[in-house]
Amino acid sequence: MRIIRFLYILLFSVTIFSNYDVSITSFRAKDNIHQIFYDIQFYSKDITYKNIDGKNTGILHFKVFVKNIETSQEILDEWNSKSYISQSEQLHRDMFLLDRASFLLSPAKYEIKSLVVDSFSKKEFSRVDTIILEPFDNIPSISNILVGYTVKKDSLEGKFTRNGYTLIPNPSKVFTLVNPLIYLYFEIYNLHNKEYTIDYLIYNEQDSLVTIINGNKKISPQFDFVVNNFFNTLGFKDGKYRLDVKIKYDDKEIISSTNFEKLSNLYTGQETKYNLTEEELKYYSLIDYIASPSELTQYRSLKDDKARHNFLINFWERRDQDKTNNKLESLKEFITKVKYVRKNFSSGGEDGYISARGRIYLKYGPPDETLLVPMSKGMKNYDSWIYYSKGGMQFIFMDIKGFGKYELIYTNVIDEDIPQNWSNYIDDYNIIQFYRN
Repeated sequence: MRIIRFLYILLFSVTIFSNYDVSITSFRAKDNIHQIFYDIQFYSKDITYKNIDGKNTGILHFKVFVKNIETSQEILDEWNSKSYISQSEQLHRDMFLLDRASFLLSPAKYEIKSLVVDSFSKKEFSRVDTIILEPFDNIPSISNILVGYTVKKDSLEGKFTRNGYTLIPNPSKVFTLVNPLIYLYFEIYNLHNKEYTIDYLIYNEQDSLVTIINGNKKISPQFDFVVNNFFNTLGFKDGKYRLDVKIKYDDKEIISSTNFEKLSNLYTGQETKYNLTEEELKYYSLIDYIASPSELTQYRSLKDDKARHNFLINFWERRDQDKTNNKLESLKEFITKVKYVRKNFSSGGEDGYISARGRIYLKYGPPDETLLVPMSKGMKNYDSWIYYSKGGMQFIFMDIKGFGKYELIYTNVIDEDIPQNWSNYIDDYNIIQFYRN
């Protein structure tokens, strides 16, 4: 079998007085042009804060120079960023500021230098990296892997968006007990209308294979496409790891690699009356489906592990019916539900937790009535859920592509998103309440 390892961006780092983390990822922009994301994670402990209009404010001045080593041509991006922290956050300074510079570059060897100046203390921090951008060939290939805190679909354009996704990078690539989920984003080029699989292989520092996640066979679309995924690091021992993404098609393989680190001892939070088990620590931060919008906003604004841990403990404690037994029963019930959706709704290479049915089950609980209808002439497999106890809510999921992945195509719950052409898939008699209210 022929193996092709794609390293469109080769990185050689020389760090000078660097107190911040940087990640550099390359994606295809158009033709033979690379889009480079230069992501910076700067820690609040190194920022000088002053009270401005009642807010503890830090101001950093960023300069990023990109120099073509062969031609000596240089471009510069320059900007200011503000950081705000509360009085309590100022005491431990475990937060950080994320920022990004983006460049469109032709294939060549480049030197990238970043300079960060604290506007109040006048301290300077700098770093130098060297990258090599290879030409794009007209054969199946894979981009760099962006490692993030979160990756989610988003229709809005912003500094951290690409191809309809918001990508919040983790330049440190360090994951902890409170921040255990690694989100991945990468792009696949020129793999058009082919049968393929994606495998994820994780190696430790001794280059021994720790785990492998095998994907199911799929048929690629007739255009370049995006892949995003995530996995949990809580089961890993502390240490550094390499992640290989291996795409197999025909008799060939293409591989892109990145690295990450698992650290448990970053968290030194206060003792609580709850002694969480290893299993509970694995699940207690998975609150996206059940938290209110305001709770999620508050949680995502917390950048340090102590604050996140304390928030999560309070989150589950508030949901306990019996607050006297110190057992966090609501968390235990949630873990049971997550295990159920992973067992029953994982299919087509998709974890049941992130599936449409898994999300609805965790958010609203088990339905009062279900109807699973197998494929028939002119109709795909579909699964109808009804919640009579919640006012007649209905959800209809359909295996549109025939790979076992059920998508939400109709609901009468107005807060849920459904395809605009949902009526093309189902007949009126399948719907207990035609109009969304």
